[in-house]
Amino acid sequence: MKREELALEWVRKAESDYLAASALFKVKPSPPFGIICFHCQQCAEKYLKAYLTANSREFEKTHDIEDLVLICSKIDGEFERLLEKGLHLTPYAVATRYPGFMDREMNEPKAVEALKICEEIRNFVSEKLKK
Repeated sequence: MKREELALEWVRKAESDYLAASALFKVKPSPPFGIICFHCQQCAEKYLKAYLTANSREFEKTHDIEDLVLICSKIDGEFERLLEKGLHLTPYAVATRYPGFMDREMNEPKAVEALKICEEIRNFVSEKLKK
């Protein structure tokens, strides 16, 4: 698979996570806030991996948004502005998926913030991929 095709596949997967996160807010009576946060993290992660793939950069298997942002910033220094945002999303990669880690801490404000950060990263990387 060519790098352009693989980058596009990363974007498709990221968009599926974004769609899932957005749609899950509509679950009544109680949206699954932990799963929403997980999908937000996954969307951001996959967009960053799409950018790296499009720019022929290797990356190790990781869910760490900060690590991916640092690699991206070596290509384009503007990515550094996403570092702090990654600090919020990275914990949702694993901790929200298993019992006992963040169950009691997950709530609507955290999910709303995760979606906001996800959208910022999604929009930022989308613009970079267009160039």
